[in-house]
Amino acid sequence: MSAKQARFDPCTYAYVHYHVISACNGRRDDDNYYARCKPFLDGLRDAGVIKDDDHKHVRLSISHEVDKTRAPMTIITVTRVDVL
Repeated sequence: MSAKQARFDPCTYAYVHYHVISACNGRRDDDNYYARCKPFLDGLRDAGVIKDDDHKHVRLSISHEVDKTRAPMTIITVTRVDVL
C-alpha cells in the first residue's frame, strides 16, 4: 500500500538519510552514492511519502558501514521537519 492509498500526509520538508551496508571496504565516492540513491528518492516522491524531491524540500545525507553478515542492504530514514 502506498502512502497515498493510506491517506498519509506527505512530508513537505524532510531529512532523508541513506545508510548503505556493504560487504567490502573498497573505495567509495559520495557522488556515486547520491546517484545510486536517486531511484529511492524518486520512489518516495511517487509513493507520496515526500511532497517533492528537490533541494527546497529535502536534505540528503549518506553513511556507509561494512558488515558482511547484513550486506547488501540500504536503510532509508525519512524525518519530517517543519522547515529546512
